[in-house]
Amino acid sequence: MKTGPNEAARSASWRSSAIHGDHAAVGQGIHPFRDPALHDDFAARPRVLDVREQHTYQVDWQPGQVSFGIDGTTTRTVEQAPDYPMMLILGLFDFPDQPGAPDQTPLLHVTAVTGTHQQPALPRS
Repeated sequence: MKTGPNEAARSASWRSSAIHGDHAAVGQGIHPFRDPALHDDFAARPRVLDVREQHTYQVDWQPGQVSFGIDGTTTRTVEQAPDYPMMLILGLFDFPDQPGAPDQTPLLHVTAVTGTHQQPALPRS
């Protein structure tokens, strides 16, 4: 899919987890990135989640809203959505003040990223 010169700069995002033992702050939402039609609606809410285990992260992008989920459970819905290609950011962040060897860094192992695109229904004449 081709995008114009400003499309990549305006894309919205979703980020993954900040590790804190068996808890993680999972960031989900929309950043407007130079898109005046969107407003910043992003939160990194802590939850009981061991990101060292395998999980399935979902994003359901529909006209006017984006829903985020983990392991089949919707965890956040944002009541806005860009009407152009959206960017997905997956990241795993660790903080140096946490226990552990200083040279031990988190590893994000992604086994698959899949997506579907549904064309909007054409108006009937």
